[in-house]
Amino acid sequence: MKTIALDNLWNLAFTHPRSSVHCIIPATVPGNVELDLIRDGYISDPYPADNVKAMDEWARVNDWTYVTEFPEPMTASGEKILLILEGIDTIADVFLNGEKILRCENMFITHQTDITHLLTARNTLRIVIYSAELFARQFPQSAFQVSRDHRHAEAYIRKAAHMWGWDNAPRLLSAGIWRPVYLKIVKPVHFTDVYIYTRQASAQQAQLGINWQFCTPDENLGDYNGKLSVSFQNNEILRQEFSINFTSGKIRNITIDTPHLWWPHGYGDANLYDITISITRNNETLAEWKTRFGIREIKLMRTPVMNKEQGNFIFLCNGEKIYCRGTNWKPLDALHSRTAEKNRRALELCTDLNCNMIRVWGGGIYEDHDFFNFCDEQGLLVWQDFMFACCLYPQDNHFQNAVSLEAEYIIKKLRNHCSLALWCGDNETDQLFAWGIWPGETVPSDNVISRRVLKNMAAMHDPYRPFLESSPYINDDTVRQCRKQPDVKKKPILDSQMPEQHLYDENNYHQRLMNSNARFVSETGQGKLISESDSIIAREKNRIMDLWNRTAPADDNTRELAERYQMDNHGINDGRIMKNLVRTYFTETITPDNFADFRLAVNAAAGDGYKFAVEYHRARKWDKTGLLWWSLIEMFPQAANKALVDYCFQKKMPYFWIKQAQQTCVIVGLLDEKKRNVHLYAVNDSLREFTACLQVSLYEVNSFTPYKKIIIQFSKNSSRYTGIKLSGRKHALFLFEWEIDNIKYFNHCITGFPPYDFNRYKEWCAVLDRIYRRKKK
Repeated sequence: MKTIALDNLWNLAFTHPRSSVHCIIPATVPGNVELDLIRDGYISDPYPADNVKAMDEWARVNDWTYVTEFPEPMTASGEKILLILEGIDTIADVFLNGEKILRCENMFITHQTDITHLLTARNTLRIVIYSAELFARQFPQSAFQVSRDHRHAEAYIRKAAHMWGWDNAPRLLSAGIWRPVYLKIVKPVHFTDVYIYTRQASAQQAQLGINWQFCTPDENLGDYNGKLSVSFQNNEILRQEFSINFTSGKIRNITIDTPHLWWPHGYGDANLYDITISITRNNETLAEWKTRFGIREIKLMRTPVMNKEQGNFIFLCNGEKIYCRGTNWKPLDALHSRTAEKNRRALELCTDLNCNMIRVWGGGIYEDHDFFNFCDEQGLLVWQDFMFACCLYPQDNHFQNAVSLEAEYIIKKLRNHCSLALWCGDNETDQLFAWGIWPGETVPSDNVISRRVLKNMAAMHDPYRPFLESSPYINDDTVRQCRKQPDVKKKPILDSQMPEQHLYDENNYHQRLMNSNARFVSETGQGKLISESDSIIAREKNRIMDLWNRTAPADDNTRELAERYQMDNHGINDGRIMKNLVRTYFTETITPDNFADFRLAVNAAAGDGYKFAVEYHRARKWDKTGLLWWSLIEMFPQAANKALVDYCFQKKMPYFWIKQAQQTCVIVGLLDEKKRNVHLYAVNDSLREFTACLQVSLYEVNSFTPYKKIIIQFSKNSSRYTGIKLSGRKHALFLFEWEIDNIKYFNHCITGFPPYDFNRYKEWCAVLDRIYRRKKK
């Protein structure tokens, strides 16, 4: 297979939304229209901090027209030329030499067509992209369907939901050719689909299967044969032939003795095999398909509800329980053409943070193979939401068909990646039923999209991987109970009955975490974390000051504030949230007037919440089975956001605290139920046993003083009380130090209850910063 990139010499034509002048400018492909508009001076900032609808006039441009020319490629006899468009955002018609060849209505999927017989010596490719906002107006709204705030059009368009505005994203209804465009030359005989799966895996033996399908012009397949080769670290361990009687088939019961299994980070090596299947005729290779594949068996053991603390939500890999620690993943840039170049750098942050799972959030985009290849190689499990979030989508046949096509494409594209652990139907759709946002007696099982369409597509195309209808999943009976209660009583019902939850509480975060019976927390975070980048603070500081000084009640002038600032309604309380955090946490009055102290105070208070969440759940392993905090990195310049890393890739102070707390083997402190003492636990998320010498030191007068030294056992895949307890009431900083395999590890615990003396806390943060930033682990 040969590809020819079409990434040079594009022009972009459009009608200016104010002057109605027809404009033509150079275009970058892949790209977004905003990047070309910025370069040529039509706009300066696509997401200003003081106007959420600054780009709305551009969102109504209805004739973004990309044009390029290319010569006809040379081909051998029988070869075909396909036009491949990996990502068009979103509603578009594609013309080749004046003839319409494609209609695109989904930014998430690749569009392709055979253009072999349409080509001339010189060819003109024209792609016209229409306004998604205007296109959405044609669809009727049902009483069952609901969207939030200024995002009503999102329900009808298969476009990233965050683009209509979110608390973590600007309102930026972009358009463009956001992924590569190229020609693919395919041979007469070529594979069209291959599915590799693990049927069973243990240390003794693994059973694999391969489903295959190919295309050929030959009617007689009598001379066709198939070959399979499996290699590990360049050594072929299996070679077998299989018969070909049809253009599709299965290779059953591929047996690998004493396999090198693939494991999540910490639990073992992320071993990958090289697998090749080929089609031959008279010893001539007609078609070949290669991949790298990890042998592992993934299961999700879950119950629909917690019943008096009896219930489950736990991942198993190769029969072993896996405690999941990690993050939620948003698009790395609000302009999606820029995400690919940032992927590896961001993924390296995940490994540096000792994550073993990433949840790809349903309000964003499906990541490409480079993302999953990295996760395959590094042992990072991927929880993959389908791209539906916080909205009840149309249920009609037209929309169901569109979702079916999208799901089939995405599942087939990604299913051979061993890192992919779970398909999840959506983000927080079930949860919104419980809060009574939808009228009548409708319940989550009435949602055809998650309960039937997506579930059926996952079962049909990837039956060896678990499926979860919604995150968090809520059953119908729990929703009915919530509807009978006022809002103040809904949380206790949900906290007691849901095996998996998204947990937030800006008033009493720590207590909310402790009240929840959930086994698995797939979203959580406290407060806001402030950027470390001077450039971001310069553009955002005035907005922070305005929100800080705001005196109106939390629900007053909500729409006006949401439209004034680059945020949705979640964000208007940022100032109040930060103010309450620092007032509660410190004895001194701290304001943004001294911005360095203000940033440290906010990040320390919020960071303590993140650290508590991670360590509380790890100490209570296996009563708790995983926690994924929100989130890794910002997608556009924000001064304050729930992300450990800002848009400029500057790490905020809590980053280093979470890195320590998520080490595979770690010492963590857990406050007892009477809130008198902090008990130290040795937590081990591996399948090995370790013995270590633990040194506990107390910070006093500019240095650490030895407090206690003891030999401890990190028991296999468990949390174990060390026998050490610290006073839970005294304000103090304790440092924990231990050594495994000649590598030193550290963590800390700050004891006592707020409010703290700020200057003392500031000194502690400086001490920890020096320790953590200079250590590799």
